[in-house]
Amino acid sequence: VFKIKQKKGVLQYYKNDKREGEFCGYDLHRRLRETGNYKDDEMHGKWLQFDEKLNIVKDYFYKNGKLIVRNPQYE
Repeated sequence: VFKIKQKKGVLQYYKNDKREGEFCGYDLHRRLRETGNYKDDEMHGKWLQFDEKLNIVKDYFYKNGKLIVRNPQYE
C-alpha cells in the first residue's frame, strides 16, 4: 500500500514507511524545483533541479542511493 505525503513543498510516496517512487520538490511560490525517484528509500534514476523559469540547472543519475553520473552541461 502506497502512502502519499505532501508537506512544505514536497510530494513523495511511501511504501512500508520507506520512500518509493516519484519525488517532487517545490519552492515557496509553488514552482517545481526538483524531481526524481526513490527506490527502497534511496535516490534512484534521473534527478533534475530547476531554476524559477523551469530551466534545468542540475542533472544527476543515481543508482541505489549512489551518484553515478553528473551531467557536466549543467555544472
